[in-house]
Amino acid sequence: MPPDSPPKIIVHFGVHKTGTTTAEATLEANRDLLAPVAQIVTRKTWPDVTKAAKIHSTDPSTLTRFGEVFAARLADVVLGADQALLISNVDLSGQLPGHPEVTNYDGLPARLNEIQGQLLSRFGAQAQLRFVMTTRGPAAWLRSLWAQNLKVHREVRSQEEFAEQFADLAQFSPLIKAISCAISPGTLTVEPLENTSLLPMGPATAALRPLGSVLPPLPLVPHRPMKQSLPEEALELLLGMNRSGVSDKALKEVKSDAIYLMQNL
Repeated sequence: MPPDSPPKIIVHFGVHKTGTTTAEATLEANRDLLAPVAQIVTRKTWPDVTKAAKIHSTDPSTLTRFGEVFAARLADVVLGADQALLISNVDLSGQLPGHPEVTNYDGLPARLNEIQGQLLSRFGAQAQLRFVMTTRGPAAWLRSLWAQNLKVHREVRSQEEFAEQFADLAQFSPLIKAISCAISPGTLTVEPLENTSLLPMGPATAALRPLGSVLPPLPLVPHRPMKQSLPEEALELLLGMNRSGVSDKALKEVKSDAIYLMQNL
């Protein structure tokens, strides 16, 4: 790449339950190996951006504040020669649908538009932007979303009830169209989890592909799958806990212990 060529910027933003945690863990584990070709930014790197994105997903009036937080972090980024910026953060998608105040991704296109504006302002109008969205088949996504809500929220709906409410959201075409309209034409790549889950680098493949030909020589290390769903009987146990009469504080403690045991036995 010529010395004065514009930087390559990759933004892998989710959505939730599409292998994103595994992808981020893989990138974190390979941060040093990737450093010559890409500077890696994840949730761990910019926790304040994560917080601002989640707030915006529940309060649309905070978009300007989100942009300010994102811009402040970008101001500290110094890219080396021929080094790309690879941002992988599922929480750019906001709160997990099923959160008491969130039932959709309606605020995501506006956040991505704001992210694009801040990136172009920081790195120049000629920056090579690539937004990466990962998806998943509707049935598998709905089950995984329900299971995650059982763990992190006081979700009391059955799997069938939950799936009925979020069935439209699981059809990602309208969201993809809205995002495509909010960012520059041709900058969005959509990668189903089913296409990458069995590849050597797993879900991280979707975020790494835009780096192109610089990757083959790097001896990258795969990461074990993260946040694997619990078996049906364990999920039913969590549902029963959520439906019980115990206080929210007590429930949180009991569920935390139960989840740990179920994942480690």
